[in-house]
Amino acid sequence: MRKRVREDIRKRIDEQDVFMAEGGEYYPHMLRLFKRIDKSASSIGLPPYSLRHIK
Repeated sequence: MRKRVREDIRKRIDEQDVFMAEGGEYYPHMLRLFKRIDKSASSIGLPPYSLRHIK
C-alpha cells in the first residue's frame, strides 16, 4: 500500500492536482492501518502495539 500511495501522490503533484484539506481518499486506508496496528496483524508480521516497546 505504501508504494501505491507514494506513487499516486507523486503523480498528482506532477500533474499539479489539488489535494483536499479534509482528508480525501487516503483516510480510509490510514484508518485500516491504525486498526491493524492497534489489534495486530500477524499475517503480515505486525505485532500488537504496546507502550512496553517504547523506552
